[in-house]
Amino acid sequence: MICDAQGVLLGAETPKQLSDQLASIQLNAGEQIPFIDATAEGWVLDVDHMIVSPLSIKKFWTKKEVIEVFNGSKSEIR
Repeated sequence: MICDAQGVLLGAETPKQLSDQLASIQLNAGEQIPFIDATAEGWVLDVDHMIVSPLSIKKFWTKKEVIEVFNGSKSEIR
């Protein structure tokens, strides 16, 4: 999965990697962070409950949109 959380581009192959990376970032209460998986399906992280859910507004991402997330982040991928 990849996402841009607070300007930090995260990339994780396992739930543990994702959890470790999220723990290193200050997340805002009430925030909903969109994620993209390897099949370009959209997910969302609910920061208040710290769960990743498939219930997102944007279900499918194009290659161009994924590239825009990468290019729009403020830092390198972790």
